[in-house]
Amino acid sequence: MSLKLASGSYDNTVRFWDPSTGSSNPSETIKLGSAPNRIEITEDKSKIIIGMNNCAKVYDLKRPEQQLRSYEGDFKGNVTAVGCFWKQENLIYTGCEDGYLRLFDLRTRTAVKSFKHDKPINCTALHPNEGSIVTGDDVGMVKWWDLSNGREMMKIEVDNSVRSITMSSTLERMAIADNEGLLSCYGEHMSKTNQKLIRAHEDYILKVQLSPNNKYLATCSADKKIRLFKTSMENGKF
Repeated sequence: MSLKLASGSYDNTVRFWDPSTGSSNPSETIKLGSAPNRIEITEDKSKIIIGMNNCAKVYDLKRPEQQLRSYEGDFKGNVTAVGCFWKQENLIYTGCEDGYLRLFDLRTRTAVKSFKHDKPINCTALHPNEGSIVTGDDVGMVKWWDLSNGREMMKIEVDNSVRSITMSSTLERMAIADNEGLLSCYGEHMSKTNQKLIRAHEDYILKVQLSPNNKYLATCSADKKIRLFKTSMENGKF
C-alpha cells in the first residue's frame, strides 16, 4: 500500500484514503468488532496500532487484512491512547481508562511494563529521547514517567480534563489542550508559574500538534474549527 491518510470511525472500520483523489479502496479497509478510539502509524510506516474497547490491535499496512497482534487481557475499559517508539521498533505503548500506561513488545502477547496513573488516561506523548512518556488524565493531571524505573518524575496540573499533549523535539515547548477549549503552553521551565493560557476554541479540543520546525501550533476542536498559531520564545517562555 502506498502512503495514504488513515481514518477510524464509529462504523467499526479503519479506512485508507488517497489524498489526491479523496477516495478509499474497499479492499484495504480494516473491519473491527468495535469502534476505534485512537489510531497511530508506526515510524517506519509498516504497521498501524488501533486502540479500542478493552483491547489494542496491530495490523500490517502492506496487507491490512493481516492482524499481527491483538492485546486483549490487560485492559479494563477503552484504550484511549496508542503510540510507537521510533528507535525501538518492536515497542508500542497504550493509555487506558483503567488508569494504566502500558508498554508492549510486539514479539510477546502481554505487557512488558505498566505504570499506574490512578485516573482515566485520555492522552499520551513520548519524550523525544524515548526515556519517558507523558500521560494526561480526566481530572487535569499531567505526569512524566521514567520508563527505566517506573517512577513518576514530574507532574503539572491544569484546571480541566486533558485531551491532547504535544512537545517539541528539543523540549523547549509543550502544549496541553483541555476539555474547555483552552491551551496551556509552557517554555523551557514547565511549571504553573511559567504557563501561558490561550483561549483556542469554544468547545473541547480534540488534538493539538506542534509543527516539525516548532514554529506553528495546530488545533482542531468539537467547535468544527481548525486553528493555526504562530509560536515564539522569549526568555525561555512560550
